[in-house]
Amino acid sequence: MKTMKFFMLASAFASMIGFSSCLNGDGYSGSYTVGGIAKVNGFTGMYYFTGIDGSKIQPASQEGLDNRLSGNPKYAQIIYQYDPSTASANGKEMMVQMVNCLPILEGQVINTLPVETQNDTIVPFVYNSTVQLQPTFFTRTDLMLPISFYVHQDVMGEYDTYSKELALHHFNLYYEAEKDFKNGKMTLHLRHATDVYIAGDDDKNKGQGKRDYLFNDYRYFSIAAPMYEYMSLNGDVYPSHIIIKFEQVNDESDYTDKEEDGTYEFDYTQWKEFFDEMEKNKSGDSSDGLDAK
Repeated sequence: MKTMKFFMLASAFASMIGFSSCLNGDGYSGSYTVGGIAKVNGFTGMYYFTGIDGSKIQPASQEGLDNRLSGNPKYAQIIYQYDPSTASANGKEMMVQMVNCLPILEGQVINTLPVETQNDTIVPFVYNSTVQLQPTFFTRTDLMLPISFYVHQDVMGEYDTYSKELALHHFNLYYEAEKDFKNGKMTLHLRHATDVYIAGDDDKNKGQGKRDYLFNDYRYFSIAAPMYEYMSLNGDVYPSHIIIKFEQVNDESDYTDKEEDGTYEFDYTQWKEFFDEMEKNKSGDSSDGLDAK
């Protein structure tokens, strides 16, 4: 079976490929296998996906998609197979056999600095720099942020267990524009809160909050509001870099053992140039509605 990279996102699917509960897997003979982040379109029984280049990815079967996409996510990580001979002449539309589809959960973006932890709330964050996952954008302001955090080992079992566990992990980005948006850099503060885990009839984990399996995942954040505020404060110019500040722990079994805050900085200019070039090659306005230098 031939394989291809889907833009620069092939490494994003280490967690997906390791996840055991897949969709129908009978692929096309001699097909390509492709993975990437895609936008979810349609509705129950009529789902399809679009790539960052606007290409339409039409599943040949809807089997399993209603369950995976029941929460109406804006984006999903998908793996699929397709026969190039069946693609449209311009390559912008293809019928595919879905291999896996995992929704990307959305985090909140809040225009205030994070407050002190409540007594019953866990607020850690672990960024695993050894895993080659990079922040990526689907539009100028739709950020897919790779995060490493601890989950229960059984997350790699059935999909229902996986989805319930991940839904208990809440990620928020905080900012205070006057302090965080200057000198060409936009700083966002990431925080992570975890609800109590209850695994059905399995009493051993109830109420314990014990998670010791390091898991890599993407979360989606719309940073349109902070981007607008940054531009308002900085002469209608986009930031050159985005900085994510976070709390980090070594051992999920003891969230109180927090290290010093960490930072992760990445170049935003290359993403702006990427979307500028895309707009030159197609008609229509930018989906984020922002017009800046």
